Amino acid sequence: MKGLIRNNFYSTESQLKSVVLFNMLLILISIITGESSFITNVLPILIFMFVVNTGTAMHIDTVAKWTQFELTMPIKRKTVIDARYLFFLIINCFGVLLSTLTILVAYIIGISLDFERVGFALTFGIILAFETPAFMYPLMLKFGTDKNEIIMVVSAVLSVLTFAFLAWVLSPFVVDMDNANIMVRGVGLLVAFLLFIGSYFLSVSMYNKKEF
Repeated sequence: MKGLIRNNFYSTESQLKSVVLFNMLLILISIITGESSFITNVLPILIFMFVVNTGTAMHIDTVAKWTQFELTMPIKRKTVIDARYLFFLIINCFGVLLSTLTILVAYIIGISLDFERVGFALTFGIILAFETPAFMYPLMLKFGTDKNEIIMVVSAVLSVLTFAFLAWVLSPFVVDMDNANIMVRGVGLLVAFLLFIGSYFLSVSMYNKKEF
């Protein structure tokens, strides 16, 4: 398991370094500008940028024929999926930590933040971070990784549409309907986690049946 997770990081090592540098630049710019709205808009980006690398990792593994080699190891196919989804969780944590760090630094240096909007931005980023791979990985197992950029975009769009549909469904039950409403955020997170878990079981089933 550890070796499989480590391989995911090896596959995305250069991309992850670029993402960290890009995110640090965004954080620096947001702090220098001191604009609350800019900082709020940056938070989901800091989280989502890590998710983008997951598609790259799978494509690199396919090109290197690692996906065929790993099946020759004395491990169950389910273990491969376990490692992939743990990798998703780990990089999600990286994004959330960077976003939280940005909020803390902004607060410490005295930038006035609208914490209702900050809460929505952070929650929306987390929702994207869970729902995007939830849609993306089964699609890549089905159609391959050659079009990983297209699949990534489709998955991100599906994530946004899912959240928008959820907000629309909940609108009759909310007195003051706002995307930042805590009820919408809470249910949105629950749905994202459920989709992620459901995606895991679907991927296990697909991978067990897949021929390489």
